[in-house]
Amino acid sequence: MTGRTTGRTTGRLTGWTTPSTSSVRRPARARGAAIVCAMSLATVTAGCAKDPTELLLTVSVDSTVTQQITSILVTVNGATGGTSHIFQSLAAPAADAFIPAFYFPTSLDLLITKDGVAGDAQIVVDASDPTISDTVLARGALAATITAAKTTTASVVLTAVPP
Repeated sequence: MTGRTTGRTTGRLTGWTTPSTSSVRRPARARGAAIVCAMSLATVTAGCAKDPTELLLTVSVDSTVTQQITSILVTVNGATGGTSHIFQSLAAPAADAFIPAFYFPTSLDLLITKDGVAGDAQIVVDASDPTISDTVLARGALAATITAAKTTTASVVLTAVPP
């Protein structure tokens, strides 16, 4: 094995080294493509470097809510626009249920688009179990000030909606 490199290492130190990828010369076209690709990636990620506008909502229920809740609709309305998002429970279902129910209190994270709500907003939370009916079982509302590119935290207590 004198004067020859096998292209692999054996785990013992013999003074032989394998050629590294840094010593392999790439053609100019491949280097140029790699630079353009890296610059494109940097440009795309630079546009995403801003903090998102986010609403972190803690939802709890009072003692009037006795039915299971599997779906929560959060609607945010402000002077500059509105948005809504449905959250479905991903918890483990009870033994006698086909769909899991939310456990309370629960935290919901709502991302708001850059041209969405900013400033004073009204937040309405409707809770239901669409596997049984489309009827809203519990509701809560609050007012909050949403700041663009920041996280706003709020809490709401749901109360049963009379039938």
